[in-house]
Amino acid sequence: MAFTGYLSQFSLPELFRFLEEGYKTGLLTIRQLNSNSSQSKHSQSNYLPSNYSPSTDSSSNNLHPNLITETHYIWLQQGRILAAAESLDNQGLISILSKRGWNKSNLTLKDFEEHSSTKTTMGLYLKSQGIVKAEQLMLLFRAQVTEKISPLFELNNAEFNFEANSSLPLAEMTGLSIPATEATLMGLRNLEEWNQLSAKLPDPTSSILAKTQERPKIRLEYKESQVWKYANGSSSVQKISEELKFPLEKVQQIAFRLIVSNLVEEVFMLKGSNSLGSRDNLGEQLQNHSSNNKVKVFSETDALSKVTETKDTENKVKELQYQQNTQNLSTQNLVNSSYSKLSQTRRQENSSVTSSKLGTELDTVSKTNMSQSFLQNLVGFLQEKIEN
Repeated sequence: MAFTGYLSQFSLPELFRFLEEGYKTGLLTIRQLNSNSSQSKHSQSNYLPSNYSPSTDSSSNNLHPNLITETHYIWLQQGRILAAAESLDNQGLISILSKRGWNKSNLTLKDFEEHSSTKTTMGLYLKSQGIVKAEQLMLLFRAQVTEKISPLFELNNAEFNFEANSSLPLAEMTGLSIPATEATLMGLRNLEEWNQLSAKLPDPTSSILAKTQERPKIRLEYKESQVWKYANGSSSVQKISEELKFPLEKVQQIAFRLIVSNLVEEVFMLKGSNSLGSRDNLGEQLQNHSSNNKVKVFSETDALSKVTETKDTENKVKELQYQQNTQNLSTQNLVNSSYSKLSQTRRQENSSVTSSKLGTELDTVSKTNMSQSFLQNLVGFLQEKIEN
């Protein structure tokens, strides 16, 4: 993957942050353009030939001598800067070694290539040969990377090109590396001219918010540490400046350094929400917020309990009503059953009475019939007696 752009549109701090967050590996080439080739930050491409394509070869300077004044090369691995140089001849680290008077054995690039393994960096080879010590190796890395990269943050009229997965120059590598954003922080600390980055600075009405509650692993300077304490998302840059008694422009620059170093983020604040508070009392604010939330939760819980109790009461009332209705129904059924039984009993009693009366009447009739028959027989008997 390769991409090209201009530092006037995509600043070097933003570019370094992009490369680190993307864990990019490859070669970043920065070419400073002739001042006559830029009339505006949006028209730089008009001064480049239509067939121009960024190249990682140093001979590109000879292709367009009127356009390019300086070329810088930076090698990265997984978002960390390994080495930096101004040419691709692999002589940069040896040159620094000689300038510091540490190359007493007159080591050359040919000696390194002949006696070192294919995976050994120049720094490790120098240390294994006793040419430099660990402390000197760190100084070499600082001179090669930090000191060479810092001036690049002042560039505005420059083109950059990133070529992914380019081969790494072992002869230019000390074996040490630094995160790209840390190189940004160190470079911006030494930046004197901020005009090219003025449009990137956070607005005075914005606030900054720390991305972690832990102390930064990067060592901060005193003023940086003081500004970081107010990275609570509620204190505007203007308020931080007034509280710390630092110039507003200085606070903006520090905040920008912390932002591009991926330590804080800019938060745009609504009007009227500039409440001042440092990270020291952030815990108290969070605790108060938590307490308010607890009160709110308790209130909601109480309300929910009351609603539940009301529901329970309603359910109990409904249950009692149901039981009462059931009992009434049972009572009604019992009454109906009792009434039915009573009616049946009455019918049986009436039937018995009727049957008894009927028996009596029949018995009476029977008796009457018997009396009449007897009288008739008696009369007949007496008549026979008389006749005889």
